[in-house]
Amino acid sequence: MQEGYIHTSKASQVDGVLVRYYAGVNDLLKLTIDVELLDATSPLKEEMAESVGELFPHIYGPINKSAIIAIDKIR
Repeated sequence: MQEGYIHTSKASQVDGVLVRYYAGVNDLLKLTIDVELLDATSPLKEEMAESVGELFPHIYGPINKSAIIAIDKIR
């Protein structure tokens, strides 16, 4: 299914997302994105995830490489 956006998380939400959707998955990387550096053609919108009652950031378009400021291995 295509959502039309890229699901992202705030730093405080990463652990919960890992538990809910990626339990037992290895070789995961975390990209840290400076939202101020996103291209104007890829707006970020905070939207409610009804399943958990939290606002999550969604990026509507590609993530330009210059907005990625760190890449870390999670596990």
